[in-house]
Amino acid sequence: AYDAILVAVPEKPAKDVRHERNIQVEIVKPSLRKNEAKPRWRFRGDDGEWSATVEDAEFIWALNADRTGLHLAVGQKIRLDLAIDLKLVEGEWVEENRRIVRVHDPKINRAQGELGLGSE
Repeated sequence: AYDAILVAVPEKPAKDVRHERNIQVEIVKPSLRKNEAKPRWRFRGDDGEWSATVEDAEFIWALNADRTGLHLAVGQKIRLDLAIDLKLVEGEWVEENRRIVRVHDPKINRAQGELGLGSE
């Protein structure tokens, strides 16, 4: 009989990602170690202070080449796209990690712009 066939019910994924785009935050504590692949920086935004891993490879390259135009100063602002990794804990979504996936300002020369195909 067909009523004996078990159908797998997909479970809720244990992880999710929330994106915040084009937000402006203040740099509290940058990590400026030479050739660091994914530096972890501290920021201050509307939701308080938090840390995030910078994953924008072209921005990291620009940091190492001194091509960001950032000045060392208290209150330095940066505009970016943020990914917030979430995990399911006892039925509630909780923040697990924050990642900077794109830096918009300060503007840097990206590969497409350097080829003369347009820029940001």
